[in-house]
Amino acid sequence: MNPGELNKRITILKRSIFTDDNGFEVEEWVDYKTVWAKVKNINGKEFFQAQQAQSKASKKIIIRYLKGLDSSINPNVSLEYKIKYTNNNYNLIYSDNIQEKNKFIELLLEGE
Repeated sequence: MNPGELNKRITILKRSIFTDDNGFEVEEWVDYKTVWAKVKNINGKEFFQAQQAQSKASKKIIIRYLKGLDSSINPNVSLEYKIKYTNNNYNLIYSDNIQEKNKFIELLLEGE
């Protein structure tokens, strides 16, 4: 992959749980990292394949490898992270360490 294709800015949000003043646990999504990404809408054949897998994936994003987003290392990645792109939040459905080279990671996203 050509690193020059990473030409869009995304923000990775991380789930944070804290206890409020009343002793209740509160979930909040906080900015974790802002990185360069290649963003692609899923359409055509890819969209059909996602529908067959009963997925509502709408975007595919490729970023430089981040260990915390690798689902082979962190099986809870889809529960712990979201992606913000153009002021929209997306749920992370799946991550793939491309060719297991630890250089780039592909993220499948679904709009909230």
